[in-house]
Amino acid sequence: MLSISLTLALRTLAGGFHYQRQARTLADATLLAQSLLTRIGSDLPLRPGADTGIFLNGFTWDVQIDGYGDSSDRQEWPVAAYTVTVRVLEGRNAAKPVVVLTTLRLGPKS
Repeated sequence: MLSISLTLALRTLAGGFHYQRQARTLADATLLAQSLLTRIGSDLPLRPGADTGIFLNGFTWDVQIDGYGDSSDRQEWPVAAYTVTVRVLEGRNAAKPVVVLTTLRLGPKS
């Protein structure tokens, strides 16, 4: 009876530590993605294309910027609109991103 209780208690603790680590990883990746979004248009250019990099803590990131709307819409609008997608991955070889943020950004026409 005691061994069963101890086994269940240890499984519960191990599961709790696992979920705590996952939550911390998600929170860190979200903060990094948000900080990267704020850099777009200042030290990262707001123009169509892709860019990648590595944060100091080992997370990797990629940014994809695409024009928003069709060509006739873009000609009529007084400003340019872009879809910006930021992905943050846990390490270089990660297959699935930890977090993906997408937003719409306005900028000057080029």
